[in-house]
This record gives sequence, structure tokens and C-alpha cells, in this order.
Amino acid sequence: MEKIYLELINEGLSIRKIAEKMNISFSSAKYWINKYGLKTVFNPHNKSTTDENTKKCPCCGYILSKKYFYKSKNDGVQGYCKDCCKKTAGTKSIERKIWAIGYKGSKCTKCNIQYPDTPYVVFDFHHLDPTKKDMQWERIRLASEAKMRKELDKCILLCANCHRIEEHKIHLSK
Repeated sequence: MEKIYLELINEGLSIRKIAEKMNISFSSAKYWINKYGLKTVFNPHNKSTTDENTKKCPCCGYILSKKYFYKSKNDGVQGYCKDCCKKTAGTKSIERKIWAIGYKGSKCTKCNIQYPDTPYVVFDFHHLDPTKKDMQWERIRLASEAKMRKELDKCILLCANCHRIEEHKIHLSK
């Protein structure tokens, strides 16, 4: 029986596919694979070696099929798996915004509410001269610190309410 499981694993089948092929439940297939000390290629807890179709994510440590990685120009896929990329990108974006809020003085220039007493999500960067605006926040947050400083120097820090009031004044004057 062990030999049958080993052959199916060597075909590159997942536990679910092995269960279907043997006409047994997923849990039964998983039980016997574990009992025989075997590991499937697509098992996210398998931290053994990789082959040309798999890659180990250095963030979570899982060996996954390359379809779980974003494409890149170098070796075909990025370093981190898609899930880890999403988690780290969100964290980095928040850290960059908090840094930018601190760079601009950590308080709304109109009503003086301040971070960290008020959550970071409340704050916006208002360009004093919209014609000199090079980038939106969605793009500037990905730029180098020097580029961020250059763009932020054209802005004032406002809370969302004060920013809406300022934008409303601009639209009324047109």
C-alpha cells in the first residue's frame, strides 16, 4: 500500500487528487500518507527540497507550486508567495503613511488633531498648488524616501474633514 501512495506522490499529485484517484476520503489519504512518513509536493507544511515547479517562500517557509507566486523578470517568479506579498505590502504602506504623517508634523494644520491620538487613516496630504502635483499618494507611497520628501514638501497635512473643506473651496472658486 505504501508503494501505491509513493507512486502517486511521485506523479506530483496532491493529497486531494490521491484521495480521488483511490476513491477514498481526503482525511483517509492524509492519514496514510502521514502514517508512512510521506510528503506531497504541494503540501504547504512540507519544508523539504523544491523542484523546478515549486519554490520555497522565505517569509512563510512553505514550498508551493510556482503558480502561487507573482511573475517576475528574474527567475520567472517573485521571492515571496502571493499571500506574503499582500501581507508585507499592506504593512509597508501603513508604515510609509505613518512616516509621512510624522514628516509633516503629525497634526492637521487646520484643526490641530494629531497622530497618534487620532488614527493614521484620518490624515490626508493636500497639495497647496495642484498644478505642481507630481504623484498621487497611491504612487508616492511606493517611491523612494527622497521622492516622497520632495512631493510631501508641496503639501500640508490635513484631517479628512478639513481636506474636504479645502477641496470644496477649490471647486467653488472654479
